[in-house]
Amino acid sequence: MAVSLFLVLGTTAQASAITATIFNAFSAFPGYEAAYAIDGNVLTDYASLGGGNDAFLVFEFSKPYSIYQVDVTDRTSSGGANGSSARGLYDFVTSYELIFSPDASFTTTQTVIVNNPLPSGPIAGPYPLADFQTTASIPNFEAQFVEYRVLTHNPASPTHNTGLAEITFYGNPVPEPFTFALVGSAFAMLGLIAKRRHSRNL
Repeated sequence: MAVSLFLVLGTTAQASAITATIFNAFSAFPGYEAAYAIDGNVLTDYASLGGGNDAFLVFEFSKPYSIYQVDVTDRTSSGGANGSSARGLYDFVTSYELIFSPDASFTTTQTVIVNNPLPSGPIAGPYPLADFQTTASIPNFEAQFVEYRVLTHNPASPTHNTGLAEITFYGNPVPEPFTFALVGSAFAMLGLIAKRRHSRNL
């Protein structure tokens, strides 16, 4: 009797932008709330209320992801009203860290530090948008929470309202444990079927 076993796990997940929500944030300057960091618009900013090198944002995903890339656009409205795309260097972030954690306690973490040189010239913009954008390659860190934290910023800033205009995470969902169990069971069954066939042919 022929036995056929079909294991359906779905198509391989296509790496794409991950939907994130705001879990925690340094106090925002009025009109520059944390939600602007993930609104899909590089012209609107989250700006901390004088946060300087202490400004941070914590993002949460609906489930764990294996993250391979993070794109960050620094504040593009610094030097003008939110959404103005003034692209000044008033609150320009020159380095930040991305801290990855499987849970909100951040007791187990993996960290990537990103440097973004301060463009030379006057503090007023506009500077090219590319000067405000960085891409961090991540070695497939598994996380459900990520913290963006400012490390250094333009020391000539009169306001120290550091933040960012947009952040985008890329990666794939981490397979759930039952998926691995299902795969293991399927291979065990295939092995048993092969063994029985071999016994009958002896």
